[in-house]
Amino acid sequence: MALKPDRDFDCSYNMGYFWAANGQAPAEEGGSAGVVSAGSGVALDDPGSSGIAPGKGGVNTVDYVADPSGVQAVGLLLHAIEAEPVTSFKRKNYHTNAQWPGDPVSLLRRGWVVTDQIIGTPVAGSGAFLSASGQLSTSQAASAPQVGRFETTKDADGFARVFLDI
Repeated sequence: MALKPDRDFDCSYNMGYFWAANGQAPAEEGGSAGVVSAGSGVALDDPGSSGIAPGKGGVNTVDYVADPSGVQAVGLLLHAIEAEPVTSFKRKNYHTNAQWPGDPVSLLRRGWVVTDQIIGTPVAGSGAFLSASGQLSTSQAASAPQVGRFETTKDADGFARVFLDI
């Protein structure tokens, strides 16, 4: 589990991005996603020049990036990403609140959550920075963006509350 149910955000999330079709799967919720490819204008459900079918995220795609240097952070992933089944009968389990690669994702832009996707030991009031694999770090890597601030230290399970303002 990467997110606890404790959270507070008021319509401050973005659903204008798709999880990269060749992106990390499975991926736990609670990490900070960065832009992989951006489209012009609204670019919703536009396959662009990638040849990917509509609805499979050709442009405006995000993923947990390996190197946060110079990456534009767009939000914290609010649900898990599961690998798409390779069987002929493809059906989502909507009870898990998970998406497949290429599907639109909900990204929190402003508000607080309790997550365990943290590298380092946070101190209340210290900055939260985008780190490798979508995790939040207590120290800034070269050209990595600040995505918010930590509001608590880690608890016994490794979770801390972080306020995001992207």
